[in-house]
Amino acid sequence: MLARFMDFLISVVVLSILMFIYQVPLTLTAIIWLPIILLIQFLLIVGLGLALSAANVFFRDVTSLLSLGLQLWFYASPIIYPITSVPDSLRTLYFLNPMAGIIEAYRSVILEATPPDYMALGLAAIVSVIAFVFGYSFFKRVEFRFADIV
Repeated sequence: MLARFMDFLISVVVLSILMFIYQVPLTLTAIIWLPIILLIQFLLIVGLGLALSAANVFFRDVTSLLSLGLQLWFYASPIIYPITSVPDSLRTLYFLNPMAGIIEAYRSVILEATPPDYMALGLAAIVSVIAFVFGYSFFKRVEFRFADIV
């Protein structure tokens, strides 16, 4: 997890350089909202990481399925397309994907200098907290069996 966090920090440095080159200002809105969005993302990542790492001890196929799942999740998140391409009637359902709300929040505060969509970020926060609580409790519940299996 810390290695991926270092990758994230390097990406932030590259993004900062690009923002400077293209003269995209870092506004007060971004300074206020970025730690909150980062915390929501952190809870999601740690929760999924704990659950999947514990499951990987018992089921070796988790690693292979994780690669496929991450690829599918990439295309299910608004990374290479705007959220406006999703029909309005499906957006609430679409925002159950927590990364959709997180990515849109980053776009909103960094590129548009506006507060994020509260509904989308709120759903992302709820799903992230649920993932964290589930991942942590699952990890702690099966942790005592790790030494027997490994």
